[in-house]
Amino acid sequence: MKRKTIEELQFCDDYMFKRVMQNEDICRQVIELILEEKISRVEFVKTEEERNHSYESKGIRLDVYTQLDDRLINVEMQAKPYLNLGRRIRYYQSSVDVDYLKRGMTYHNLPESICIFICCYDPCGLGLSRYDFEHMCIQNSAANLDIGTRQVILNTKGTELNIPDELKQFLRFVEDYTQTENIPLLEEMREAIMREKRDTESFYEYAQAMTHEDDAREDGRQEGRVEGRQEGIDLVIGQMLLDGAISSELAEKYRAKEFV
Repeated sequence: MKRKTIEELQFCDDYMFKRVMQNEDICRQVIELILEEKISRVEFVKTEEERNHSYESKGIRLDVYTQLDDRLINVEMQAKPYLNLGRRIRYYQSSVDVDYLKRGMTYHNLPESICIFICCYDPCGLGLSRYDFEHMCIQNSAANLDIGTRQVILNTKGTELNIPDELKQFLRFVEDYTQTENIPLLEEMREAIMREKRDTESFYEYAQAMTHEDDAREDGRQEGRVEGRQEGIDLVIGQMLLDGAISSELAEKYRAKEFV
């Protein structure tokens, strides 16, 4: 797959999204636009944080993780479709909670948590530009456990525009940053993108980030090849053991050997 140059990047591209959203004022305005409410402050907790809560757990990266008005907000950009988006959101949101709730704190200390995913595809296939989710009792919607979590998914490909005009324009801007329609926030974001593209330091940071990503992908492919080879060898050893061609002691010795 051909890599985009920094000049070709849109706001929806991972690198540019993180760079622009690191601006606290822009980040606050974007969240205000999505949540349709005024916010007094934004405090960045972590940006692009790699988390592993145990050796066996799956690491995740939070694109923009902020704390505002005693709420935890995680904003993610999803330019390409992913399987199991709902489970991904669940894992991200639970990771934020685990990180926040330090030892000795009670569950009462957990603030409201909002996970926002901006998707350049329709994850639910219903044509809505916005999907909001909250926990609800199936038997009676009046029942309330006060779980304190929300999930907001925006869909740039929505055909049923069930959203305010400014948010509609924001979703167009996500994939084409020239489409600002003289909206002050989008004009400010466009200028931020243009600065990043002109900045020499950003050019080298982007090149370094892409090199690191290519290296990680190649490491993953190599690991997959090694694991696949080992699985094939294990199958052969198992079949030989069943056929009586080798003893169980010899099979264990074969399995213990490293194949690289």
